[in-house]
Amino acid sequence: MRLAQVKRIAFDKTGTLTEGRLEVAGCVSTKAELTVDALFELLAAVEHLSEHPIGKAVAASWAKAGHDLPEAAQAFQMQGGCGVKGVVNGTDFKAGRAERLKAGGVTGVESLEEKAKAWEEKGGATVIYAAVNGEAAGFAALTDTERAGIRDMVT
Repeated sequence: MRLAQVKRIAFDKTGTLTEGRLEVAGCVSTKAELTVDALFELLAAVEHLSEHPIGKAVAASWAKAGHDLPEAAQAFQMQGGCGVKGVVNGTDFKAGRAERLKAGGVTGVESLEEKAKAWEEKGGATVIYAAVNGEAAGFAALTDTERAGIRDMVT
């Protein structure tokens, strides 16, 4: 009888409502001289060295798109669950949370946050912000696949 009075239920979505496998659903470059593929490749070059599930998902998505993993970044550093950085072909590259990039002196992050908002609101995407040589350069949006039949089960 008490269950009929429940108004809200909270779930740990990952692995319960979803498959638990993040994939890059979209990549956006905000630099005219940097194609989407070039940004994605920079992300893969740095993130495939990461032990974090998001880093692994970026590298796996790059490979799933039919690419070989790029040469690993030099001077790679993980930044405590907030991002990664490294040097790729002479380019200083950072990727991670918006707050971390701002704290690291990256300019233009606010404009990326505005562009990424639609991805976050639309499908609950996890967004990785990217910077090239200290300037905001774009982002990747990662999503998880809904479990088959989960809508019917929740309904």
